[in-house]
Amino acid sequence: MIELIGSALVILSCGCMGAAAAAGLARRERQTRETLRMMVRLRTEVCICRRSLPEALERIGKENDLEWVYDDRPFREAWDSYARRILPPGPALEALRDLGEGLSGGETPEQAFDRCIQALESAAGEEREKRRRYARVWVALGFAVGGALTLLLIG
Repeated sequence: MIELIGSALVILSCGCMGAAAAAGLARRERQTRETLRMMVRLRTEVCICRRSLPEALERIGKENDLEWVYDDRPFREAWDSYARRILPPGPALEALRDLGEGLSGGETPEQAFDRCIQALESAAGEEREKRRRYARVWVALGFAVGGALTLLLIG
């Protein structure tokens, strides 16, 4: 009886670990979509409302519980640290870093934001496809590993 309960707990815990990995995929997709929404809003603030970038970042950051700190560092360094703080490594982070380079370079803000938004939309689509494709695999893999562990422990 104890072996049966132990086996069930091992299988269940491994299945939950797989579900946690699948939830990480969903969290990453949600984070990319949220960043896309913030970039559209930031584009509106800068290009249409004609606010300065630090002012717009501060305003949007307060609404999303993100703090924009722009001290005496060059803009590109401050932007990179901000992007790394809000996103994990991946295509969405690269899009934000490219936006920082475009804004500090010779591009107009409209061009830089449009390029960033397009890259973020592409990254969100990739994340959605990855979640759709791999979420069930992670859960099934977790239960399969739990079953294999159970067989090894009992046998």
